[in-house]
Amino acid sequence: CEISPEKARTEGFALYDNGNYEEALPFLEKVFEINSTDPELIVRLAYCRTVVNDNPTSAIEILTDSVIQFPDYARTYYELSQIAYQYGPAQKDINIDQALEFSGKAVELAPEDVSILENHANFHMLRGNLDSAYVWYKTANNVAPDQHEIRMRLIQIESILQQRTLLDSLSGIDTIVFRP
Repeated sequence: CEISPEKARTEGFALYDNGNYEEALPFLEKVFEINSTDPELIVRLAYCRTVVNDNPTSAIEILTDSVIQFPDYARTYYELSQIAYQYGPAQKDINIDQALEFSGKAVELAPEDVSILENHANFHMLRGNLDSAYVWYKTANNVAPDQHEIRMRLIQIESILQQRTLLDSLSGIDTIVFRP
């Protein structure tokens, strides 16, 4: 029994949304063969190809084509940032720098998307840019104040930044006199 592309898309998206990436993959592949002009389909297919096949090469290919076709679709850059970080070269700093570049573009395109904001903040945190991470977590928290994990991360960074300020102020003391 042949399924229509619309039903295949609906089924593939539903499976994807439920975390059933292996089951979603054939549905998404079928739709992509017929219509490769749906940027959300491409993002979901790329994710499934990466997760199921543990090989991001084909995902990168379709995402790169998607960037050319749909340069203003933020989730494409979001997905590229994830792949760059997880599957890039062995030098983690390069991966993080690439991920920051892609996630930065995603933030430009979708400044109210809490997932994109949090992702960008996470990459700043991984890079050791605590001040930048704080700004992006705070922005994400302002967009979605009900997100507990973001709020907790923000509190952690505030604490680290306060400790750093205290240590910096103590390092300026030239002489410590100990009294008997």
